[in-house]
Amino acid sequence: MSNGFKEFDRKLKKMQQKASELEKGQELQLNELFTDSFMKKNTKFSSLDEMLDKSPFTIETQQDFESIPDDLWDDFVRENSKFFNWEEMQQEAANIYVAKQLGF
Repeated sequence: MSNGFKEFDRKLKKMQQKASELEKGQELQLNELFTDSFMKKNTKFSSLDEMLDKSPFTIETQQDFESIPDDLWDDFVRENSKFFNWEEMQQEAANIYVAKQLGF
């Protein structure tokens, strides 16, 4: 096997290992998913904390966040990001997270 193929094989095995780790279904904190760079690129805010602080809602706990009506949170997301709703924002952040974990 040439060095190029050995390197490719090594990277492929590493990606398979990372994919297996992702399949275990680890739970992520929102700050891990919505990194500062993601927020700066895709929203009017420099961090998730800033977005939560500047929202029109009082969010001090996870329960506070979960009690916000979906349609109102979606409106806030739409007005302050490039996304149509919270689901779309989460999906994009998850796609980026998985790609980084796989080494892309």
